Amino acid sequence: MKKGLNKGVVFAVVFISVFVMCLALIIYMLNMSNTLREFKVDLFVLCNEADVCVAESSEGTFRINSDNLNAINLIISSTTGSITKGEPAILDEIDLNFTHDGEEWDMIIGDVGDNRMLVELTGPRHYKVYLKENHKYAELLKCVSAKGYHEANKPFNVNK
Repeated sequence: MKKGLNKGVVFAVVFISVFVMCLALIIYMLNMSNTLREFKVDLFVLCNEADVCVAESSEGTFRINSDNLNAINLIISSTTGSITKGEPAILDEIDLNFTHDGEEWDMIIGDVGDNRMLVELTGPRHYKVYLKENHKYAELLKCVSAKGYHEANKPFNVNK
């Protein structure tokens, strides 16, 4: 007599497998949510309380005015994330260097095409976030330009 596979055991294995995968997905989502919260807090603190912010763009090197820093924070915070596979090539980038409480931070904002932009914040902690671009990159370029978004930025002379 041939013994068949017990349907109860098969159901239990499938149920436990699905439960473990759902649990892993929930843990991953909670971890990502915590990382994004930390990124937003660090970005807010840097844009509102940084001692010095120097930006390098295609126009040159400028010391960013505090009103323009607030605009950078608001522009980045106003967009949503973008799921990105792999590491797309950066077409154009803005490099911001912050000094806050003796810590050095570097933020690279890059246009990666396909309506996406990269925001990489490196300092005591490291974050790499892809966002929907939605013409925000042009506004960010204006923030770090000589004219500025709200007020003019001062040219930064490294030799001083």
